[in-house]
Amino acid sequence: MWKVFAIFCTTLAASDCETKYEHPPMLYQTFQECYVRANEKTEETLAMMDLMNVKFVNLKVGCEYQDIKNT
Repeated sequence: MWKVFAIFCTTLAASDCETKYEHPPMLYQTFQECYVRANEKTEETLAMMDLMNVKFVNLKVGCEYQDIKNT
């Protein structure tokens, strides 16, 4: 299973980077499904940051494998 993550570094937090996960938590069967959602989340996140006038240095959104047997 796959889950969407975002790593962002803002100028508001002294350029510290934070890793966030999709909320509510979602798991995707394939990397391709996750990748499609990650691209949607990128657009949503950029729009929200622009709306809130949040400045950032770097944003990376992608997919991370989640072994559900060990969760």
